[in-house]
Amino acid sequence: MAAFPRSGLGSGSSQANGNAELSAPGAANAASQGEKAFRAASTFLSGILAINASQLMGAPLKYMDPALYDGYMAQTKESFAVLITSMTQWFAPTKVRVSGDESMRGQLIRQENGDLKCNFPDRIVLMANHQLYTDWLYLWWSAYTNGMHGRIYIILKESVKNIPIIGWGAQFYNFIFLKRNWEKDKPNFQEHLQKLNRPSDPMWLLIFPEGTNLARGTRESSKRWAAKNGIPDMKHQLLPRSTGLQFCLQQLKDTTEWLYDCTIGYEGIPYVFTCSLLSQCTADLTDAQSR
Repeated sequence: MAAFPRSGLGSGSSQANGNAELSAPGAANAASQGEKAFRAASTFLSGILAINASQLMGAPLKYMDPALYDGYMAQTKESFAVLITSMTQWFAPTKVRVSGDESMRGQLIRQENGDLKCNFPDRIVLMANHQLYTDWLYLWWSAYTNGMHGRIYIILKESVKNIPIIGWGAQFYNFIFLKRNWEKDKPNFQEHLQKLNRPSDPMWLLIFPEGTNLARGTRESSKRWAAKNGIPDMKHQLLPRSTGLQFCLQQLKDTTEWLYDCTIGYEGIPYVFTCSLLSQCTADLTDAQSR
């Protein structure tokens, strides 16, 4: 299990002087920030529209040649990963500190130019805590450093499916959407996992066991659940929902050997004490259930 801790977003900050009037430098800075936001939005929109158009053009392949269709969509997935990685570099340069325990030796490589190269297996289940809506971006970036950015599959909540353009693209990527109702989710979940259960196909399956991101409301909900069930609560995380993770490991145990645990934290907000452990997926799921 790999830890990707303490990633500080590269956004600037300014201090207010307490005056009602806006100084000239402040006005210039506001205009500059507005221009930057416009360029970022237009770049992202034009990029995802182009990717979505290419997905629509390749959609008929699903009925003509499913294997070719999967490869084609993997290429469009790679394009999206390059888009978000490039945008982060252009508009919000980010310093990412990556660490791992002894089990990660030889799997996290710093190249001569300073770039990170991950050397993880082609088939893994990747679980992570969920602090901000941007968590998936950095995890997808880690797949990019491993050459697996076209073979990542994310488990998302059902509402994302209905977001125009983004939700449509996620459906082409065969992401898994859950309604958070196990009786309704289980058949759909099982169907998707069966499609990912071919040992020869590369796959990174990303799951957030907490089910949602960390916020004041969700933190309180987690606290009440812990008190109701007489179990210790967490300080900087939500109590995870073990059902989905356990089901994934059970369904994929014959084809997927490794479970990676990634802990994400951000500078400037309370972050989780970071530690990492690499574990082999087996039928014994006691540790996964206790997280």
